[in-house]
Amino acid sequence: MEDSLSPVALLIDQLKNEDTQVRLNSIRRISTIAKSIGPERTRKELIHFLTESTDDEDEVLLALSEELGGFIDLVGGAEHASSILPPLESLAAIVEETTVREKAVESLNKVAEAIPNESFKDTFVQLVKRLSSGDWFTSRTSACGLYAVAYRKSSEDTRKELRSSFLQLCKDETPMVRRSAASSFGNVVRQFTKEQVREEVLPIFNQLASDDQDSVRLLSIDACCAVSSLFKNEENVQIIIPVISNCVSDKSWRVRYTVADKICELAQCLGPELTKSNLVSFFIKLLKDNEPEVRTAAALRVQGFGSLSSTDVIIKQILPAIKPLITDQSQHVRAALASNIMGLSTILQREKTVEHLVEIFMALLKDDYPDVRLNIISKLDVINSVVGIELLSQSLLPAIVDLAEDRQWRVRLAIIEFIPLLGSQLGVQFFDEKLSNLCLTWLGDSVCAIREAATLNVRKLAEGTDVSSLEFDLGKSPEAQVISASKAEAHAALQLASEAENMLAGISDPARRKALENAIREVRSWAEKVENAADELSRNPGDPQLQAALSLAQIELGKSIQEVLLRAEDQSNPDEQVAEAMAQMKMDEGAHSNSAKQNQFLEDAQSLLAVITATFGGAKLSPQETIANAKKLSDTANQLAATLREIASKVSDPVLKEKFLQSAKIIKDGGIQLKILSAVRAAGSDDKSGTVGNAVKGLQTNIQEVVNQIQADSLKQKFRGIVQSTMNINRVVKAWRRNK
Repeated sequence: MEDSLSPVALLIDQLKNEDTQVRLNSIRRISTIAKSIGPERTRKELIHFLTESTDDEDEVLLALSEELGGFIDLVGGAEHASSILPPLESLAAIVEETTVREKAVESLNKVAEAIPNESFKDTFVQLVKRLSSGDWFTSRTSACGLYAVAYRKSSEDTRKELRSSFLQLCKDETPMVRRSAASSFGNVVRQFTKEQVREEVLPIFNQLASDDQDSVRLLSIDACCAVSSLFKNEENVQIIIPVISNCVSDKSWRVRYTVADKICELAQCLGPELTKSNLVSFFIKLLKDNEPEVRTAAALRVQGFGSLSSTDVIIKQILPAIKPLITDQSQHVRAALASNIMGLSTILQREKTVEHLVEIFMALLKDDYPDVRLNIISKLDVINSVVGIELLSQSLLPAIVDLAEDRQWRVRLAIIEFIPLLGSQLGVQFFDEKLSNLCLTWLGDSVCAIREAATLNVRKLAEGTDVSSLEFDLGKSPEAQVISASKAEAHAALQLASEAENMLAGISDPARRKALENAIREVRSWAEKVENAADELSRNPGDPQLQAALSLAQIELGKSIQEVLLRAEDQSNPDEQVAEAMAQMKMDEGAHSNSAKQNQFLEDAQSLLAVITATFGGAKLSPQETIANAKKLSDTANQLAATLREIASKVSDPVLKEKFLQSAKIIKDGGIQLKILSAVRAAGSDDKSGTVGNAVKGLQTNIQEVVNQIQADSLKQKFRGIVQSTMNINRVVKAWRRNK
């Protein structure tokens, strides 16, 4: 009994500490404490204590909101999930900090999904009603984010009441509440019937779209997609198009910016017919907007919107609106255009690209602002895959030289990173004659970072720029290596899509041609998502959600590439190299996702480390307590070792397999040693020499080293898998070009 009380007492003591970091660390360990005291005491004691502990620093409350979202199993499963609601309700209702309330709402939605239907109305629905009728606006803003789950899991009678309550919040007198309601509007309305939307929702929707607060009006753009999905084109002309039209002409630039930012999503929701008849003119108006921020957002959507429009619309309507942006007064508008317009070449193909786009590329290459030129140069592989780089080579050299000699060292560093790409695109002769001296000049640059990058550049150029020469560079972080390889894979996929498109004319079967067109569209879409996910991850490399998003996009990209190969190749007589690449892709299908067993091992290991820290890192334990806890730890360590041996049995790399087996042996031996020492010391009821405690620390160190090793090796495996995938794609592209 005393053992189980110790963690809770420690938690209470630490939560009263004056140091915010101590309180924050304590909150981060509450899941470990809940495991140690069991579900019943967690429900009756720990949850009650946490409910009364919501008066703290925002940082601590944010951590508490997050931790409670994972408490469902710790309170005894779905049957008791509703016991977690009180502290989360308190956090969602009275805390002023927005991020804390948002995290509390997120956790409430997780808990709501687990609550059984028979008790849902009496627990979660009642909570939503209390928040919705709260005196403080904080309570009502939080309530808005809960209606989607509440409505979906409720009966028809309850739904009517919830529908009325939510629509009332949309008319709340406080702007912050209306803004929150507008933000959740789409997720809630998607669950209504067409008649309910027509009779009850549309008047409210129009009120939000014409609200006197621009922060509310701009959120109505997101709601357009949800509402439009319920109606036909002719109805959307009367319902949705006027709302978008008003937003495009809105007096607030923030509203117009939001339309420009969401224009591609709107085009996908409304379909090609309304896009051509209405959205094209809206897009052109945004490209000509008075505010540079709006023009920048529109310029960043040129490729995406172009992919949803016909070639004729691009040439006759969109390009004439784009050309004035080449000389736009805002350098940010020009840079945005340069980063995006190259993608139109894959849509227009060679002949029309030469006729309509090359002059735009060349003009941007001569821009005074270095970022504009850099953005064009960074996308050279796209234009090269469509028309070849010869048309731009004469304009490229002056642009490259100017960037190489720019006063800003960051600009020089950026162009250095593109030199290997330029070498592969321009060819050996051009590179030797025009660019080799630049590479040598950088080696003597006054800035250390430039010299270091130039040194790496020389090595890459000496090895060649083929992706097969990529190595896992210990000088860069593993995450950075994976991000770079992911971008290379996306570029290769776009080249494959362009080559596959060139094969369409040679396919006589209409069904097969249509299937290939759809597959090509999917490849381009997922390649763009991989690039975007890699860019997001580069800004926050340690974010697990962003890492998962990149992996998911790469898995879907791999599937869409296989679909292209399946449709493009004559299956009765496939090209030998293409067939080999397809077989390799099939074997490597799981290269972008971590092993489930590895993830489970890492989770269990981290949990054990947390238990060790919570048990042995706090108050000093008696020798008897140390021995008793050490016995439990040794059993868990043996289970970890067994999991690691299972992982090793499924690893094909012999070196990595041996590493895993050695690590499993170290953990197992540590667990056995701990068990023996515990048994010996238990017989004498004494550990005055601290032998058991030292063994625990040794085991903790060993487990932490294994965790670090597996995390690093997992990233290396992922990197090599991406490189292998890119090599397979390049093999296919070369084979198709050879067979032309």
